[in-house]
Amino acid sequence: RALSGSVESFGAGRTPVDPEALMALARACRDQVEAGFDYPSGTEVRRRRVEPYRLVTSGQLWYLLAYDLDRDDWRSFRVDRMTGVSARTWRFRPRAAPDAATYVQEGVASRVYPHQARFLVHASADTVRAQIPASAAVVRRRGSELCEVLSGAASLDFVLMHVLLLGHEFEVLEPPELRRRCRALANRLLSAGATTSLTPDIGES
Repeated sequence: RALSGSVESFGAGRTPVDPEALMALARACRDQVEAGFDYPSGTEVRRRRVEPYRLVTSGQLWYLLAYDLDRDDWRSFRVDRMTGVSARTWRFRPRAAPDAATYVQEGVASRVYPHQARFLVHASADTVRAQIPASAAVVRRRGSELCEVLSGAASLDFVLMHVLLLGHEFEVLEPPELRRRCRALANRLLSAGATTSLTPDIGES
């Protein structure tokens, strides 16, 4: 009961994690008590104190959406990276929280990357969701034949390539530099398509 009342999901499938850690977090979400765990941060492992809100599953991973008391902000944490998970007896008053599945999905698909981009795609949200894994992009419905795609990557060219390969008409909403990059690449492609390089056959004078 603790688990079913504390879990939300996007995508499908789960990777096994420490069941005791999972249940400790689920009970902490249910009972609205603070939790603590050790979590890697760069090259260090630090103790985190949080107000746990929801467990979220995506693909093969479990995440915890929680309010980080030391950083005074909402954070998502991968459960498989946690060690020393424990629940405290200190109860907290629930805060106004973001939608758990949406927040975690946006983090996984976009915020963790150095570059983010947003597109208006001329296809239905259902069509595009069937083409893109939930962990790779957030797809928002914008009418029956339009949707918004939010994604991130190490480079803007990589995001652009993936949206281009969907095969639908689309527009770049942001960032502005990606619109400029589109024009530069379009000119390069037009030049490549208009140029023919002829190499003489061997023995031809």
